[in-house]
Amino acid sequence: MSEVFISYSRRDKAFVRALCDALQQHHTLWVDWDGIRSSQPWREEIASGIERATRFVFVMSPDAVASEFCNWEIDQAVALQKKLIPVLCREVDLEQVRPEITQLQFISFCNEDDFRTALGKLTSVLSTDLEYDRLYARLTERAQEWVRRDRKDGWLRGADLEEAEAWLASSSGKTPAPSDLQRTYIAASQKERQQELERWRTLFETAEQRRIAAEQNEITAFCKSSEALFAVGSPLDALVEGLQAGRSFLQADWRTATHPLRPLVATVLQQALYRVRERNRLEGHMGTVRAVSISPDGQRFATAGRDQTIRIWSYQGQPLAILTGHQDMVRSVEFSPDGQWLVSASWDGTVRLWSAEGDLVHTWPDHQSRVMQACFSPDGELIASAGLDGTVRLWHPQQGLVRILEKHGAALRCVCFSPDGQMLASGGRDRMVKLWTLGGQRLAVCSGHQKPIGAVTFSPDGQTLASGAEDSQIKVWALDGTLLHTWDGHTDEIRSLKYSADGQWLASGSGDRTVRFWGTGEQLPPEPIDHSCPVLGLALTPDSETLLSAGADGVVRLWQCRSHRLVRCPVESEEFFSASFHPQGNQIATAGVNKGEVQFWSRQGQRQHSFLAHEAGLAGLCFGPDGSLLTWSRYGRNAKLWTPEGNLLALLKGHLADVRDASFGPDARIIATASYDGTVKLWSRSGDEIRTIIVEGTKIHCVCFSPDGTVLAVGGRDRKVRLYYLDGTLVWTAEGHGDGVQRLCFSPDGQTLLSASDDRTARLWNLDGTPKAVLIGHSNSLYSIAINPAGNVIATAGRDGTVRLWSLAGDWLTTLRVGDCQVYQVCFSPDGRTLATTDSSGQLLLWQLERFDEQLIDQLVQQAENWIEGVRAPQHVFDKDVEDFA
Repeated sequence: MSEVFISYSRRDKAFVRALCDALQQHHTLWVDWDGIRSSQPWREEIASGIERATRFVFVMSPDAVASEFCNWEIDQAVALQKKLIPVLCREVDLEQVRPEITQLQFISFCNEDDFRTALGKLTSVLSTDLEYDRLYARLTERAQEWVRRDRKDGWLRGADLEEAEAWLASSSGKTPAPSDLQRTYIAASQKERQQELERWRTLFETAEQRRIAAEQNEITAFCKSSEALFAVGSPLDALVEGLQAGRSFLQADWRTATHPLRPLVATVLQQALYRVRERNRLEGHMGTVRAVSISPDGQRFATAGRDQTIRIWSYQGQPLAILTGHQDMVRSVEFSPDGQWLVSASWDGTVRLWSAEGDLVHTWPDHQSRVMQACFSPDGELIASAGLDGTVRLWHPQQGLVRILEKHGAALRCVCFSPDGQMLASGGRDRMVKLWTLGGQRLAVCSGHQKPIGAVTFSPDGQTLASGAEDSQIKVWALDGTLLHTWDGHTDEIRSLKYSADGQWLASGSGDRTVRFWGTGEQLPPEPIDHSCPVLGLALTPDSETLLSAGADGVVRLWQCRSHRLVRCPVESEEFFSASFHPQGNQIATAGVNKGEVQFWSRQGQRQHSFLAHEAGLAGLCFGPDGSLLTWSRYGRNAKLWTPEGNLLALLKGHLADVRDASFGPDARIIATASYDGTVKLWSRSGDEIRTIIVEGTKIHCVCFSPDGTVLAVGGRDRKVRLYYLDGTLVWTAEGHGDGVQRLCFSPDGQTLLSASDDRTARLWNLDGTPKAVLIGHSNSLYSIAINPAGNVIATAGRDGTVRLWSLAGDWLTTLRVGDCQVYQVCFSPDGRTLATTDSSGQLLLWQLERFDEQLIDQLVQQAENWIEGVRAPQHVFDKDVEDFA
């Protein structure tokens, strides 16, 4: 860019040339040496030179002052607000000089200053505010270009705009002053920058919204997938999907403590964790897995199947070895009692002995047909094998065949040793179980199955024998052949039986895709397990905590026998019953419709004792603060007060219709009962009626004392909630529910009253009767509401088969899905760590609760990760082929 434009007359050319020679070392000059031509292009070129210059030097002389072209150049410079520097080379008449020039300080080269002195002054002036003038010229040029583009493009941006803003801010008092065009251009550039920022902000916000929506949609999709898998009975897969949702939610930068996805994620994780019992899956067999065995130390598993292989796995599910050599399906595999050997039986007619590492030791091909099972004696000194050739053969691990028992008369499918090793039991197609001495003498015949026997096993104490058959029945026999029990429940062939180590229950695997547990002692057996395919083989770890099931889908599944998060108590009632925790929290009392019996349970699910409270079915019960128990009949007009041991303390008799609810005062000295007769009665502990409160025009459903015992809340069919003083004075009546009020309770601090209604909502009320919050989420009538002792978690339950947990502010926390039944009551344990639910299927469920704080999802994700650790372990194995050891 030219910095200095020199305007002069041709008659001063010699001076100008000398001047240019002196200046050009430090400045870029625009000067015409050939004279001014009058052509229009030439004028445009000069105008362009002036426009680009930062300084306009006018070499003054009488000829220059009079020159038309010099004055035209000055006009251009003035119009462009260029910095004018007059240089006097010959004396002029100031009257002839333009006012724009005369008002400026001249630099004289013709008076007292010599050329060198005047040149120094000129150089100093040219260098002063050079950057300011350069930017002035550049801004002028860019502003004009912007105007030529119709002010629609060419704005200053980025560093250029920042430089222009700084230039404008520093322009005060400088010449030339910023032009209106420059100011307008900078202002327009600033406006465009702001608009561009707004555009980028909008684009960013839109992109962020889309990113957040995509993340939320992904989490929602994981939750829906988890819900679907849970609904079809695959809680482990549901947990995996829920874990994906939980991890994504925790990583989200948009999550908040009240975000609506939080309870959804908590729900899918919790429901899967409550129901999941599958710990791992061993996948690798190509086809049906027919047998599974666990080493005595519980650290290794052996599986065998239709693919003619035996596979050894670590407890964590890592494949350790593949044993090949059998020429047909391997139907049986078992570890020796010391864990050093494996014995296998195959449809290829052979029994094979392997080292625990997978090396083949012996092959015994003596059976004349398929071998169905082989097993070790308790001392490991003998192996028994049974086959379709109708024989049981005894083998010594080192010496080979010891004896053949040939008196069975039918194809055999199963064989087992008694715990003392002195007897054998075998079963087969003749539908009988036979007991033998090791010498071959028949001891007893167990006859009663209608179809071939598929599995036999002795109880751990050796006193009984269990058998399962194709008739779907399991029978338990005395050793003399007497039938002791028959268990029905399976709908297909029994394929495998295993006793727990303590003999308290028996596990059965069936073609109906279930594993069932049958109680043989006082201990409650585990809940059934739903398998995804026919169950062909079972094995139990030494502690009986983990069960392995071999499936027709080629997968072996590891199950936790009992859930430690959800305890089930079979209360033996077909439908509605209530529950109440003892004030000390060590037991739960339950009552059902079909029996007037009160049953007591430990928090571990063990039934402790019971007593008959009413001849008719019970409608409800509750513990008092002192541990006494209040019960009321389903079809009676009275309530009874008991000791927990079943001693009757008082009969509360006087209502004219069914008693629907009852409540203890906080000191247990006063009892309130509510009836369909439209009254609430107050009683002493001795059974004396203290007062009757008449509620006009409605049937009473529920009643409860405030924690301080000064007021009484009443709810009924007329949809209203009422508060009374104990003298019967009505304090207030609150309306808001759209249907009958079924249950009431106070918060522990007594500041909030909670109500549950048939209108599918629960409501929270202030003590003055004003509404505080409405809990909406259930899809059907609510039957129960409770609040934990800490006063920060509310539980609601109803006809839709769910329990919903809420904060005291009314925020939904999570949902517990009970099943396809109606939930009639919820109650918290005194420590708040357990929630009890009763339902129409006749079960009491004890839910172990989490802390419902901001760390809830973190806790659930950690629990889920701990549970599924090792699931679907990578397949890294080495082969053991029989040819390698020929």
